[in-house]
Amino acid sequence: MQCTICLDDEGEVVQRGCCCRGDAGAAHVACLIQLATHASTTRGRDAGLAWSLCGTCKQKMRGVALKLAEARLAHLATGSPSEDQLLAARTDHAIALFDAGRYAEAAETEGAVLARRKELVGEDHPTTLTASNNLAVTYRNLGMYSKAAELSRHVLSVRQRQLPPDHPELLTAMGNLARICCSLCRFDEAEELERAAWEARKRVHGAEDPLTLTSASNLAGTLLYRDQFANAAALQTEVLTVQRRVLGRTHSSTLFTTNNLATTYRLQGRYTESIALYREALDAHTSAHGPAHPSSLVMQSNLGMALQDAGLPEEATSLSESAFTGMSRAFGPTHDQTLVAKFRLGRAVAGGGDPKTAEPTLREALEGITETLGADHLRTLEIAVVLGDTLSALGHDTEARALLEDTHQRELRLFGPQHSSTAVAASSLGGVLVRVGEPRGMELLQEAHAHQLRMLGPTHLQTTRTAARLKEAEIQGRAIPAAVAPT
Repeated sequence: MQCTICLDDEGEVVQRGCCCRGDAGAAHVACLIQLATHASTTRGRDAGLAWSLCGTCKQKMRGVALKLAEARLAHLATGSPSEDQLLAARTDHAIALFDAGRYAEAAETEGAVLARRKELVGEDHPTTLTASNNLAVTYRNLGMYSKAAELSRHVLSVRQRQLPPDHPELLTAMGNLARICCSLCRFDEAEELERAAWEARKRVHGAEDPLTLTSASNLAGTLLYRDQFANAAALQTEVLTVQRRVLGRTHSSTLFTTNNLATTYRLQGRYTESIALYREALDAHTSAHGPAHPSSLVMQSNLGMALQDAGLPEEATSLSESAFTGMSRAFGPTHDQTLVAKFRLGRAVAGGGDPKTAEPTLREALEGITETLGADHLRTLEIAVVLGDTLSALGHDTEARALLEDTHQRELRLFGPQHSSTAVAASSLGGVLVRVGEPRGMELLQEAHAHQLRMLGPTHLQTTRTAARLKEAEIQGRAIPAAVAPT
């Protein structure tokens, strides 16, 4: 592969990670640094863009962002930059650290930038608010939700005081707080904020503007958290129809919505439709951006989940292993996306009938994601249930019971007894308790089954799994009659 700058193929030639694919995206890091150094002396106010955007496609060079950000700081250190230039460079460095999954380092830098912005221009200056928002997003990814919410609420409060109600910056602040509210399981507040932002976007920009469609997609994501699968699917379908017509079927926004609708279909148990949409999104995104692009890897992992749920464990395991390998290479072993991919690989292996091999993979994923996102994060709880099921399959009932008891109590506190995630945890815990002779296990299974029949229907994977546990208990002679589907 030849460097597009010096036209030499000696040394390490890497992909820039922008929209230039194949040989067009290849370059030496040293050549990119030299090019950016030269451009930064001639672009004036836009000098910083030379260190982050590809000169050809004008998109962010994600593959080398961190190395370029570090080189930019080193370059500035040799001169006499203004404080604003230095703060801008440190901000971009923090963003590159964030994208690489190094959240703690990103937070440290963003905190220092925020403190200095406050000293220079005060708490309510637009640049200070931007710094506050950046740190809030990083706190959210660190599982520090209370701190994230505090910062985000301050940003929204100032925006509301300074800006008209339909201003784009205000609407963005509403959306950012809504995402944090979802992480805190404050779904009512999240939905209220998302709906208000969506309605305002429609008034200001029109129903088919990309920003309006993004707000609609965010609202659909909140509805998913609230178990409103049909409403989420309807809204996502509406967005996807417009995006396909206005942006085209292969536009990145269209593909992300395609992927999101596929996820909703999977949660509804509509596996054939889900797999078809996942394949469409994955094929198009891979064709445009390559198989190693992080979004391609996420879509690959998502498809693996759907294939496993549809009863196709071999292809699911193959895709999950490929996605995990790619994420490990792209982000390193401790990035949350890598840990999620590791979990999905373990889930696929366990679902394929090999819980012994899956158990250490799932345990490592749970430990890593708990440290990264916190014990109460929805992803952490999902992994804990699957690990509990795996431990139970291996006959480790004592450890499985302790893990599932803790997970079920957390989900009751966070989501309430009627949430689908709580029902899944209740079913898993109930199965273990029945096997060790605890009468409470049958009560949990009955409650979970009744909820799943009502919310998901009798043929959904989770419903049939709970029904199988009830039947097994009946065979063991410790059952009461199974729940009957409501009329």
